[in-house]
Amino acid sequence: MRTIKYILSIFAAGVFSGGFMSCSDFLDTKPSTSVADDDVFTTTAGAQSALNGCYYQMRCRNSGGSDRDDDYGVISLQMISDMCGEDMMNNGRAWYVWNYNYWGETQSNIFRAGQLWTFHYRLINNLNSVITKVDGTEGNDQDKQYIKGQALAMRG
Repeated sequence: MRTIKYILSIFAAGVFSGGFMSCSDFLDTKPSTSVADDDVFTTTAGAQSALNGCYYQMRCRNSGGSDRDDDYGVISLQMISDMCGEDMMNNGRAWYVWNYNYWGETQSNIFRAGQLWTFHYRLINNLNSVITKVDGTEGNDQDKQYIKGQALAMRG
């Protein structure tokens, strides 16, 4: 019985003393997969890096958020559009046969519709950040115009 009281008193003391410890500096709240806009858009070199990320997004895997082997940005969308044309033939045995007759683009319960929206609006959102924040960066005005012009052209 004394052993149980002894263990409980040590446990209570540990919990009680743990409550007085501060964790404010212990946790890092910055994400490890992205960079804050305030950190990126300080110089034109940072703005150019953000623009390069937009170019990369247009061809990288998982750019539509589906994490599949047929999600490679613009390249995937162009291949699907080519296959939907009348000059290509599909014998009905393809892995993604429903993409080629536009059925997949009209269904909301499969990944293709979400991939189309996610890809385009993620890219537009990133380009809008470049367009609105490049003018406030430190650097040459000609570089700012060059970066902004590319972003405007990509956004369309």
